[in-house]
Amino acid sequence: MEPATITALAVATVKLLAPYLKEMASGAAKKAGKEVGQSATEGALAKAGHVFELVKDKLHGSPAGKEAMEDLTEKPEDADTQASVRAQLKKRLEAEPAFASQLAQLLKEADQAGAGTVFNIQNLGEIGQQIIAETITAPITYNPKA
Repeated sequence: MEPATITALAVATVKLLAPYLKEMASGAAKKAGKEVGQSATEGALAKAGHVFELVKDKLHGSPAGKEAMEDLTEKPEDADTQASVRAQLKKRLEAEPAFASQLAQLLKEADQAGAGTVFNIQNLGEIGQQIIAETITAPITYNPKA
């Protein structure tokens, strides 16, 4: 795999795991199920959980990787901790192309399950109404109720 692809996988993984771990710690993920739709949220949580378990299992093979994952679990919002996990993850992805392929597939499945949207909604849920969109191709008028 190309170095840029490995970097992108590491970035995408931490981008998914940090809010997932924060939500799991706060219990807000259960609240999300009621607000967003139980089956969609459960699917997203399950996929994010699979990514977490795979990455944790792989990184626990080295003391630095294990420490990085433990730190991320304790402080998922910490930028330095996220950078440490990305660095350890990149090393493992470079050393194990099969792991890189497996992780890429799981990230794709998590995205299709809406994991990013579920966690983004919860991270910003106290703001009020919001729109999350990847691509908008038509003119849109937004008139929130006062």
